[in-house]
Amino acid sequence: MKNRFYLILFLILALLDQAIVYLFPVDYTYQGFSFVPHLCLAAFLISIYKRNWLDRILMGLLFGIAYDALFQNGISFHILWYPFLSYCCGFFQEQMDQDNKLLLTVVWFLVVCIDVIPFLYFHFKDEISISIIKWMIHFELATALIHIVCIATLVYIFNVYDRYQEIQRIRNQKLEKKKYRNLRLSRK
Repeated sequence: MKNRFYLILFLILALLDQAIVYLFPVDYTYQGFSFVPHLCLAAFLISIYKRNWLDRILMGLLFGIAYDALFQNGISFHILWYPFLSYCCGFFQEQMDQDNKLLLTVVWFLVVCIDVIPFLYFHFKDEISISIIKWMIHFELATALIHIVCIATLVYIFNVYDRYQEIQRIRNQKLEKKKYRNLRLSRK
C-alpha cells in the first residue's frame, strides 16, 4: 500500500507541476515574477532520504528516466541530476529523522539547486546575458519562497502517513497476538 501511495502522489504532483507551468507560464523577459514548481522532486527527496546511498542513487536514476520520458519528451539532464540530488539528500539522515526543520532545509536547498546550478553553468559559459541578481529576484525568489510552504506541507503529509502506517502496524500486531492467544486457548 505504501508503494501505491507514493506512486499516486508522485504522479499527481508531477501533473500538478506541469499544470502550474501551463497555467502560469515562466516569464523569460524577467519583467515579472515567475514560479517554477518542483513539487514532485521535493516529494521524491522526502520519501527516499531514509534509504541507503545505493538505493537512493538507483531510485534517483529511475525517477529521472521516468520524469524525462513522461514530462520532458526525451532524455535530458534529469537522468544525471536526480541521482546526484538523491545521493546528497541522505547526508544528514540521522539528524533529519529527529528534526523536521533540517529535513525541510535540506530538501529546499536541493530543490533550489535544480534551478541555480544550470543557470550558473550557462551564465559562466556566456550563453545567458542576464545578471545573477536580476535572475534571482525575478525567477528564483518566488520559486524559493513558495517551495518553503509546499515542502513544509509535504513533510507534514509524509509524517501523517508514516504515523498512520505505524498505527496500522501496531493494530495488526495486536490482532495477531489476540488470534494466537485464542488459538492456544481453543486447543485446551
